[in-house]
Amino acid sequence: MKLIGNIVKIVVIAVILVLGYLNMQMVEVSYFFTKAPIKVPLILVFLGGIAIGVILAGLISFGEKFKLKREISSLKKKIAESESEIKRLRTLPLSKEEK
Repeated sequence: MKLIGNIVKIVVIAVILVLGYLNMQMVEVSYFFTKAPIKVPLILVFLGGIAIGVILAGLISFGEKFKLKREISSLKKKIAESESEIKRLRTLPLSKEEK
C-alpha cells in the first residue's frame, strides 16, 4: 500500500513540474482593486489556487471532525448509561414474593 502511495506522490510531483515548465509565461494578477497588478509566473497562480483550496478543505474537514468527535463522546455516554441500566435490570429478582 505504501508503494502505491509513493507512486501517486511521484506522479503528482511530476505533473506539477511539467505544468511549471509549460506555464512559465508571466501573467498580471490584481488582487486588490486599488493596487496595480503584479506580474508573476502562471505556475505560481496555479499553486496559489491549489494552496488556498487545500487550506479551505482543511478548515472544513476540521469542523466536521470536531462535530463527529462530539457525537462520538455523546454516544459513548449513552452506551455507558445503557450498560449500567442493563446491569441494574439483571440484578432484579425474577418474581415477586406473594403475601
